[in-house]
Amino acid sequence: MFTGCGDKKQQREFKGKNKIETSTFKLEGEEGYGYEIKVNGKLFIRQDIIPAIQGKNYFKSKKDALKIANLMKKKMERGEVLPNVTKEEIEKELGIKF
Repeated sequence: MFTGCGDKKQQREFKGKNKIETSTFKLEGEEGYGYEIKVNGKLFIRQDIIPAIQGKNYFKSKKDALKIANLMKKKMERGEVLPNVTKEEIEKELGIKF
């Protein structure tokens, strides 16, 4: 799980000045998917398990992986340098099953 960090100055510098892209990938040797977030073309986050959930739970579909990637992107665009995702957001807001 990633946790939010960075002071307000760092968040202001990050907010709105970066191109943030999301994508999904198929896990090799596993039944599942993960996501990547690139900032200005450079890999920033590579997540192959569902964050905030205890254990090794994989995304069952590209769609589920992309839901969390896009939520993270939205938080980053608001200025969160390393946003986190909660179990409640995953289950209730995004409707992802694990």
